[in-house]
Amino acid sequence: MFAAQLGGTAPAAGAPVAEAETWTWTADIYSDRHLLAVHGDEGWEVERLDTLGRFVCRRVPGSAMRWEYRRELISGRRRARVLAELEPEGWEMCGEWVLYAYFKRPKAASEGPAAELATLPAKPKGWLYLSTRGRWMLAAWATLLVFLGTAYLIGALHMPSYVAALIATSGAAAAAYGTKRDLVKGTDDGKTTAKAR
Repeated sequence: MFAAQLGGTAPAAGAPVAEAETWTWTADIYSDRHLLAVHGDEGWEVERLDTLGRFVCRRVPGSAMRWEYRRELISGRRRARVLAELEPEGWEMCGEWVLYAYFKRPKAASEGPAAELATLPAKPKGWLYLSTRGRWMLAAWATLLVFLGTAYLIGALHMPSYVAALIATSGAAAAAYGTKRDLVKGTDDGKTTAKAR
């Protein structure tokens, strides 16, 4: 693979190989690109996204280098077009989540030897990063669920339970649609500050 061809300096023959650090973290779609850029500059290579949509990363002391990432919508016929455009430029898909694909390539592709890291920052302590917008959306959805549940339990909400569940899930669907609309329009600038948990 192209990423492997542009790898960092290989250890000398017979030299002990440093043990790779691993780290798994997640972010919302309003902060993921910004955080991938930050962590890529710290030498973290995304190996894959797990079934929960978390970024599974690794970094090898002594041969770590900077990585760059990008996220693309890959729904329907768009997938083949995106792959055809990015693969010749050295981008390698490193994970998929719902409608999005994440791509990586070593910064050596654009910066040459300057992409190698002489020293590595400490492994981040956080694992959950939510932007301000993501926290507000999550809080609004949780509030709606609590309100509907409470109203139903005290008898103030006179409707079948499936109607209450439908209202709650439609709120989540509306939030997801709004998020997708923002991404398609390009209003997600990836610069939203994220708070680590």
